[in-house]
Amino acid sequence: MRIFVLARDTTGLEKFKALKETWEILAVGPAVREFSCLGIQVVPFGQITENSEPTYSDILGALNLNILRAVVADRTNSKHLAEMQEHKIVPIDVVIINFQQETLDTTFIATTLIRAAAGNFRSVAILVSPDDYDNVIREITCDGNTSLETRERLATKALRFVATHDNELAGRIG
Repeated sequence: MRIFVLARDTTGLEKFKALKETWEILAVGPAVREFSCLGIQVVPFGQITENSEPTYSDILGALNLNILRAVVADRTNSKHLAEMQEHKIVPIDVVIINFQQETLDTTFIATTLIRAAAGNFRSVAILVSPDDYDNVIREITCDGNTSLETRERLATKALRFVATHDNELAGRIG
């Protein structure tokens, strides 16, 4: 099982230490440094992207075809599964995106990944708020993964977050 983290706000990430033995964590941005300080090893970015590993501040690398494939693949579709196997892509089960709205580059990348994960809620949990970390960690610890009901709730919350963000951004632009 795999977690992808794109977080400028690292609040609450220490809670994921409980999963470090059973789940792989892939992180970009300041989350890399935060996990390192907590003694949590992250999957090397280049292992997923087939590119050189970015620095902890390289958010642009998060919008990568292999990461998107790992997030959006329909795990009931044999063609998707075959493509993942061909490209040696391990599915991402939980996506955590927590960002500050300081640059358009970062927000467009973050909202793209949020939409991708929310659209595949049958397989992927999307977290956009540290308020949801405890419940998700508890569910994963007890049941091995998140329930469909939880993923539906989180996807709805994430899409509402993106809609609010888009409205605020439109107001700033014009």
